[in-house]
Amino acid sequence: MRNLEILLAKVLEMCDNAGIPYRKIDSIKYNNRFSRHWGCCYRNTINDNVHFRIEISGKLGKEDFFPDESAIIQTIMHEVIHTCVDCFDHGQMFQYYGGIAREKYGIDITRTTSAKSKNADIAFYMSYKYVLKCESCGNLIYMGRSCDLTAHPEHYKCAKCGGKIIRIK
Repeated sequence: MRNLEILLAKVLEMCDNAGIPYRKIDSIKYNNRFSRHWGCCYRNTINDNVHFRIEISGKLGKEDFFPDESAIIQTIMHEVIHTCVDCFDHGQMFQYYGGIAREKYGIDITRTTSAKSKNADIAFYMSYKYVLKCESCGNLIYMGRSCDLTAHPEHYKCAKCGGKIIRIK
């Protein structure tokens, strides 16, 4: 597993150099229960003092799934920007600081990303329990848990092309 403290220090130095005014982060740790998101920034206010803690998906720390550290740097930067004033949502100020990170370092701070866009190893995908496929365009959908889509894919259409979805795993 990659060392989150070292990676956070690297991201904070990048923020300092780019002029991104992050606030104090009390802790950063892996959360191996995350199945639907890469990271989360938690805010807690105690006696008018705002405290932040960041949790990162344990999958991002595994070097066999993510060979380079760009995916975890991108996620940590995204969560650090949430600590800036008026950036706890994905509004105008968040987009502004995200634009600075993109311009200065080429880090794409988007609201949602897929494992494929983070250059994950194919073994990552194979760890999913359910795999569905569009018969028309071949779009693959990976699911970790059973849901109505995995039970009845015939009730759904592909989000990309509107084609028929079938379950292949």
